[in-house]
Amino acid sequence: MILENIHNPASILGTALQGLSARNDVIQNNITNADTKNFKKSAVDFETSLREQLSQSYATGELRLDRVKATTRFVNQDFYYRLDGNNVDIDLEMADLYQNGIKYDALTTGITKYYEDITSVLRGIT
Repeated sequence: MILENIHNPASILGTALQGLSARNDVIQNNITNADTKNFKKSAVDFETSLREQLSQSYATGELRLDRVKATTRFVNQDFYYRLDGNNVDIDLEMADLYQNGIKYDALTTGITKYYEDITSVLRGIT
């Protein structure tokens, strides 16, 4: 499905929010399993896919946000620094969770501001 609202920043921000939400779930899973023997941490990347679709949209004029996928991968599967085989560093996970939350809050603020601006313009018209 081609999204015809290529200039609608709320659609792009909404797609990014979905990616951040997926990342939040994975980080929380890592934290939950920080004491699980042989557990290997995972990470989520959606920015690469979003960046590719945005770049292609400049060439084609069509923004395909339906093709943006959040991919989950294991991180450092062969590395562990604990005797139980687990490679989750709880301090890093908490920092990642905090950073992800800041990004999420910033995007929700951006979407809110976008719709407040539209509402303000519409109020000025009537």
